[in-house]
Amino acid sequence: KILKHMFFKHVKENNFSIKYYPNPVVDKLILELSAYKDYSYKLNMYNSLGCLILSENVKGRKSMINVTGLSAGIYYLTVTDNNLIIESIKIIKNMQ
Repeated sequence: KILKHMFFKHVKENNFSIKYYPNPVVDKLILELSAYKDYSYKLNMYNSLGCLILSENVKGRKSMINVTGLSAGIYYLTVTDNNLIIESIKIIKNMQ
């Protein structure tokens, strides 16, 4: 399923920040969110062709995404709330 992920409405929240590491990533990507509502959000990951490859509903300040099964390349991760993109980040996946 191909989605036009870069064309969703993007909203920048002043009280929201995200830390993500390591980047480049080999197996596990850690996300840490600060000061955003009740820490309930959706993560969508897309490959460089715009295909949705991962979608998760997440609760909590800290999350871990297992990317072991992904091929090496560039991916885009969006953090959304009610279908509005709060943040989008570029992830580089390396092989071991």
